Amino acid sequence: MSAIFTHGPEQAQAARETKLNAEQARGKNFHTEIAPAGIFTRAEDYHQKYQLRYAKTIMAEIKSLYKDEKSFVDSTLAMRLNAVIAGDLSSAAFKKSLNTIEDLDSAKKAAILKLIEKR
Repeated sequence: MSAIFTHGPEQAQAARETKLNAEQARGKNFHTEIAPAGIFTRAEDYHQKYQLRYAKTIMAEIKSLYKDEKSFVDSTLAMRLNAVIAGDLSSAAFKKSLNTIEDLDSAKKAAILKLIEKR
């Protein structure tokens, strides 16, 4: 079972429509609960970007990009890298999305891509 947590009636309606469209496209029902979001509690820092934290060579390459733990955890780059390492995002999709990260110079992008390709 999965869940979609929404913030307001517009999001809830969009979630219902998206779920219905996906069910119709695949010809089966999804067991996905759509419910209002409650209070969000952030996990402890050591749980954040777990897969990425243990990819030592990649962490060494990107560590200097972040001024503190919060900026690392909230980073789109860190999220995408974590997803690649965990197997939830393909290297090709990561490479394509890397061009949207503006505050990363071309040398750093190339170095990160090289590390990803080695995995």
